[in-house]
Amino acid sequence: MRFPAVAWAAAHAAVCAVAIPLWWLAIFTSPAIRGLFVPPAAWPEFRAVLLPDLLLALACGILAVQSWRGKRAAGLTGLAMGGWVYATAYSIAWAGLVDAPWLGPAIMVAGLAGFAVVTHHELVPPRPPS
Repeated sequence: MRFPAVAWAAAHAAVCAVAIPLWWLAIFTSPAIRGLFVPPAAWPEFRAVLLPDLLLALACGILAVQSWRGKRAAGLTGLAMGGWVYATAYSIAWAGLVDAPWLGPAIMVAGLAGFAVVTHHELVPPRPPS
């Protein structure tokens, strides 16, 4: 039995909705984990992206629920995809500017690739059977 595309898309959005706040919790509470992503001197400035990240997590969660319900949410999908693109570009630029570890941008690129599948599912109607 194949796992339907809608379930993969919803699952990815749900994982993002949970992983983003958990990641922030981990870097706030563990200096060792924080060091994998943020140089110590850049930590105060880095916290500025907490609120936008949590809003992105919220959008992903709502999108996952809508997708599981079989409802397309084009506007929310576009907003979330824009958020992923911006956050990914920002993380790449930021890592280069402050000489941060590249683990964060690598994870963001992988998340963006997965979210592209969500976007495709939500914005491209399925083909009718031939």
